[in-house]
This record gives sequence, C-alpha cells and structure tokens, in this order.
Amino acid sequence: MESYYFKPADLFKKITGKDSGSALVIAMLILMLLTIIGIAATRTTDTELQISTNEKWHTIIFYGADGGSETGIELLEQNIFSAGFDDSGNGNFIRGNISGPSLNFYMNPDPPILLPGDVNRDAFMPTVYPPNAPHTNLRIGGNPSLSQGSAIQMAAGYEGKGKGVAGAGGFITYEICSQRIDRIDSEAAIRLQWRHVF
Repeated sequence: MESYYFKPADLFKKITGKDSGSALVIAMLILMLLTIIGIAATRTTDTELQISTNEKWHTIIFYGADGGSETGIELLEQNIFSAGFDDSGNGNFIRGNISGPSLNFYMNPDPPILLPGDVNRDAFMPTVYPPNAPHTNLRIGGNPSLSQGSAIQMAAGYEGKGKGVAGAGGFITYEICSQRIDRIDSEAAIRLQWRHVF
C-alpha cells in the first residue's frame, strides 16, 4: 500500500484544481486577522480610557468633599466665635462664597445622623449655583463634654511641702459631614470629627 502525503499547498491545488488566487485568499485571511486584532486593541484602549476618566472624576469629587469638610471646620469656628451668624435678609447667612439656612449650627445638639443633602444642610457652597451644577453641602452637630481633670504632686521635702495642681475644662466634639455633588450624577461624602476646646 502506498500512502501519499500532501503539503497544504498541494492539498489546496488538489481541492481547487488550480494554483491561481491562493495568494489572494491567504492575504485576505491575514488582513482579516489583523483587522480583528486592531478592533480588539481599540476596544481595550477605549475601556482603559473610560477607567482613567472615572478615576479622575472620583478623585476630583472626593477632594471636593474633603475640601468642604476642611472649610466646615473654619466655618464652625467662625460660627462659635460670632455666637451665630447674622441673617442676610432671606433667612440665610452669607460668609464669602458660603451660605446656609442655619444661623446657629454650632448649637446643633447631636451629630448628624443623615448625610447632608440639598434639603438637609446647615451650609452650602457656592452661594448661588444653577440646577444640577456642582456644589458642596455641609451638616454639623456635636455634644458637649467635660474633660477629665489632672493632678501632679511633688514629693514632700523637694521644695517644702508637696504641691498639687488640678485642671479641667470642657469641649464639644463636633461631627462635620460634607457632601460634594458634581457632574455626571456623582457624589462623595466625608464625615470627620472636630474637637472645640473651651
């Protein structure tokens, strides 16, 4: 028995019966393969670009909320120092680019349970913004406490009799909640504690 081994090109000739056009078919297959690889690379690039854009917006919005909480600390200290803000005429206070409906938020008795929002806030910035525009909301509240006293006594005989000193005071631990609402229906919220000693 004889066995015949055909090379792929010989097999192609046997099936088609001719040699002409095989280079064209092979070239078309290679072009089709390169096109598929190019489309896959383009889709991967688009996905990576979308991921980096989302990461950029996440960072911008997070730092917007973080900046709002830092602004909230300064605003709280001003509110305590002023014993409340004056009404600007429309029921809100205005301090630079910050406004709000709560004139005495330093007296809010409890830390906020709910995060701030457009209907639940003590302050917001900027003072004027169009609907759906980026802005930051703040909510502040705290509980007063007495701090513990301390005493130091010196050993008798060091310089006369032993001496003692005791000190006490009070503080209010505030929670400052900042919510940043930004473009593309995104938001970030930060909650921090600030201790005001008096």
